[in-house]
Amino acid sequence: MTKKLYASIDIGTNTIRLLILKNPLKKDEKIIVNLVRTARLGKNIQSTGKIPQESIETAKKIFLEYKEIIDVNKVKNLYSAATEGVRKAKNKEEILSIFEDIFLIKPEVITGEREADLLKTANFEFIKIYGQFLLFDVGGGSTEFILESTKQSRFVSIPVGILRIFEKYFKSQLSLDENEYRTISDKLIEELKFIIDEFTFEEIPLIGTGGTATTLSCIYKGLKKYNHYKVHHSHIPLEEIEIIFDTVNALDLESRKRLIGMDPDRADILLPGILIIKAIMETLNENKLIISDKGILFGLIYDKIQDLKKKKEH
Repeated sequence: MTKKLYASIDIGTNTIRLLILKNPLKKDEKIIVNLVRTARLGKNIQSTGKIPQESIETAKKIFLEYKEIIDVNKVKNLYSAATEGVRKAKNKEEILSIFEDIFLIKPEVITGEREADLLKTANFEFIKIYGQFLLFDVGGGSTEFILESTKQSRFVSIPVGILRIFEKYFKSQLSLDENEYRTISDKLIEELKFIIDEFTFEEIPLIGTGGTATTLSCIYKGLKKYNHYKVHHSHIPLEEIEIIFDTVNALDLESRKRLIGMDPDRADILLPGILIIKAIMETLNENKLIISDKGILFGLIYDKIQDLKKKKEH
């Protein structure tokens, strides 16, 4: 059987990711390429309303790198989505046009609700395992919540993201003292109280996805090299997340980058991501986090395949 390859590109607020899958949604599904590059498209977007020019140039280089990889692998099926950072930018057409010039397709600029829907599609396997779950994805500009339970199915997107927290509270510093930590944590918990009001559910597995969640798993497991199959479905206790926070908070930037399991490009912004995850867990009184390494990259491919299948059936 000839290999069937599909590619997806996620243009996020902080990173740009590429996934190439062989035989998706089949028993022999295999990851061929899984790359992440940092562009920081959402840097200072709250104050300027625009994607910085240097970030656009970085994104163009990443797109050209990804185009070469896609061509080498002879992938014909490519899907792409741009999220919060691009969606809210006044100059989004500039980066969308660059992408279109290189790949000959225009990315789908998705809403938070569409992003949540793709995440649900990507992580449907957890329904088979747990029967129900609350999944969240902490991104650079927003956080999505997907509830799939015996009582209800809901999607919610809120404008709480890593770059936003970093720029709002950390300013030019990388570490927090006890008072700063408590102030930010309290404000995040206050913002997240809506979870209790919005969602009606019994005790339910909590699943986290996105770069912060997967980086936490890598550090906890001491992975010297990223491995999707060791990260996906891994578990990490809240107390270990707190230890990682304290460890990273005590290190300077260069020492953080050398920490086993750390993505060096995420070393300066890992703490705000952890603060958001801790606030979610504390709000829900949850002591264990299950990690998913299937973000919207998988959702884009799975969604398209399922859509094509439905069309063939009709």
